[in-house]
Amino acid sequence: MNMNSRRTFLAYGTMVLASVAFTGCGGGDGVARGNLQGKVTLKAGSLPAGCTVAFSGGTGGGSATIDASGAYKLSEGIPVGSYRVSIVPPATSQSPEEAMKAAMSGKAMDATGGVPAKYLDPAQSGLTVDVKAGDNTANFELSAD
Repeated sequence: MNMNSRRTFLAYGTMVLASVAFTGCGGGDGVARGNLQGKVTLKAGSLPAGCTVAFSGGTGGGSATIDASGAYKLSEGIPVGSYRVSIVPPATSQSPEEAMKAAMSGKAMDATGGVPAKYLDPAQSGLTVDVKAGDNTANFELSAD
């Protein structure tokens, strides 16, 4: 390989590597995303450790663990759009169906791991968030009833 061929090869190789590297940035799926963080609090006390805040919508979804102070932060961007929100208790030995049945029978605090029953279902929780491109903060204050 002569000197000009070697330079041309290196130039093309560098361009190919750069285009591959830049294609991988920002999700690569062409969907606008936003960063989401906030705090979830319970008026009548605190949520049990290990709860998850879950976002579901037509454009996708995401979830994040709620820490002891009630703070959460999605580790990856979430597609821009409107989301319904639910709060998921820490893992239990009950199936979701068993937990919902127990919650509906009036044993909500025991069956739901300390999360009021209405917040288990995104369609019933009344919690929503509109995510825009860039940084977003969404705080949720839950009532015990």
